Amino acid sequence: MSRVVIAVGPGVDGQLCFTLRRAPNPPQDRQPRPFTCVVQDLPNGRPPPAPKGWVSRYGQRLWTELAQNPEVLQALQRVGGPRTVMFELQDQRTELFNWEMLCDDSGNFLALDSRPVGRIADQGRDQDSAVPQFTGTLRVTAVLSALGVPAGQEWTGVYAAVRAARERRIRVQLRVFVGEDDLYTTIEEAAKTDRDLSVALVPESAVDLRAAIREGEPHILHFFCHGAADLGQPRLQIAAPQDFERRAAGQPVGPGVVLEVGGLDAHRTLLGVWLVVLNCCEGGLAVQDVHSLANSLVAAGLPAAVGMRETIQAHAANEFSRVFYRELLTELIRLLRQPDGGEDVDIDWARLLIEPRAALVEQAQDATTSGVWTLPVLYTRFEPFRIRIPRLIERGGPSAQDRVTAGVLDGLVRRLPPDTPPEAVAELRRLAAEQLGEPA
Repeated sequence: MSRVVIAVGPGVDGQLCFTLRRAPNPPQDRQPRPFTCVVQDLPNGRPPPAPKGWVSRYGQRLWTELAQNPEVLQALQRVGGPRTVMFELQDQRTELFNWEMLCDDSGNFLALDSRPVGRIADQGRDQDSAVPQFTGTLRVTAVLSALGVPAGQEWTGVYAAVRAARERRIRVQLRVFVGEDDLYTTIEEAAKTDRDLSVALVPESAVDLRAAIREGEPHILHFFCHGAADLGQPRLQIAAPQDFERRAAGQPVGPGVVLEVGGLDAHRTLLGVWLVVLNCCEGGLAVQDVHSLANSLVAAGLPAAVGMRETIQAHAANEFSRVFYRELLTELIRLLRQPDGGEDVDIDWARLLIEPRAALVEQAQDATTSGVWTLPVLYTRFEPFRIRIPRLIERGGPSAQDRVTAGVLDGLVRRLPPDTPPEAVAELRRLAAEQLGEPA
């Protein structure tokens, strides 16, 4: 992966500065340069109607600022082929800039071409150094429940991507939690003929929801709900079934089931998760003295998170999910089919956002004036996220039936009651490993 990393943070006098941390050609000039842009002085699209071309002007102003450093300018240009541009945000003030709008002097938005843009979180906790192994079964947990916003289209888009991946011989186990009775019935009907699909109603408490998420041991955790980053703590607001009932009856409705970053981290809910997708209002927004929810998750140790910088309309959120999961699953299929298995490979999360952004541009019909395509923001750790693709899978490996059997055994183990004798659990794990030809 060819990466450019630009650090933006406070200088000696507290003024924002930037420096080139990483580039295809190792940087020689590491002297911080002043970053004189002020968020309040940059163009914006408010109030509507948005001023024509304001997105381009915003992005070009950022470009002009960064071009003060010739090495940064060279790293950002197209020379040398595709590369990912990551901004390491070392101060909360830097989180408020819309780096995704970065636009070169030819009028090309980097995030829409071969130079996708992402953000590196201000990291508080070291990431586990162990490289997770991907054996061909992807576990996805989706929580789809936003009061006042039907989740049916969100479900349709995610499930379509899952089924397409399965047709290309990658196994995806999908667990869904919903708050709407009608959607529950729809998914329950689909689960009758899909052994790798399960559905449940959103539990009534955060404690129970966290436990349900942990039980699924997801690689990908997806939320379609409401979000906020005020009151001193970024949080998700997920509607339980009783919230929909109260709303229908015209009764007052509270915030629903509230998940806070501190609670998720403290209860190890995100252990083993590769990526959290927050497809919700303000899931990526930084307000006053509070870092965004997506940023906070990564700072707490998560490898990567995608959040929305501002409120996003439901139709745009649904289109983002549909295309993003198609791109994600296609990339995992590509990695599984590499001729050289047994290697650690990078997942370039930022590159997976190119096509979803392009789909949002197509909806809005004007990338230079409508900034909706810049609303999804990606936060990662400093080092790229890596997974291990076992050589066994790439060189023939177990048969399809062996993988099915191993998957059934794995699912059985994860659903055993807490008081199951350890020796029984160990035997089931041994049998599952045997099917895949792995060490027990």
